[in-house]
Amino acid sequence: MAKFQNPGAFFLGTLVAQEQKFLKPLIENARKQGYTRFVEPCAGAFAMSHIAAQCGYKPSEIEASDVSMFTSIMGYAITGQSLEELEIRADGFTNEELLDPAVALYAQLYLRTVKNAGKEYFYGIMRDLEYRKGGASGGNPRTARQGQAVLAWDELPPAGYVEAP
Repeated sequence: MAKFQNPGAFFLGTLVAQEQKFLKPLIENARKQGYTRFVEPCAGAFAMSHIAAQCGYKPSEIEASDVSMFTSIMGYAITGQSLEELEIRADGFTNEELLDPAVALYAQLYLRTVKNAGKEYFYGIMRDLEYRKGGASGGNPRTARQGQAVLAWDELPPAGYVEAP
């Protein structure tokens, strides 16, 4: 199975190994010089925040921000904060469901995919997300969340899945 080894493929501008090796001594030196707060704007994959933690900064001394809903949800989840402050709303999901980070992440990915569902590639991803939905939120994986028109072959599981009789 292929492993995701380059976060830069997911987050544009993520730090590669050479950049991390360059930054680590700088952040370590800042810590030694008495800097007690580390701030990472445009956090993306939290690469510099992770390095700061390795250099001795406590989570309470690290601040990170980003404009992405994915990053916001992850940041709140990692720090144990309620998602209620984010006021996430999504068609097909209750406000209560969206307080669960797994459901909120699922919803943002699903709804981003639905808008491109007319393209075969994205339709396949959407169908797979629908099929797997039961694992994220405990619901019925066959239930379409968007009230999309159901075609006869929509009742089939996504390619690659085999169900027991």
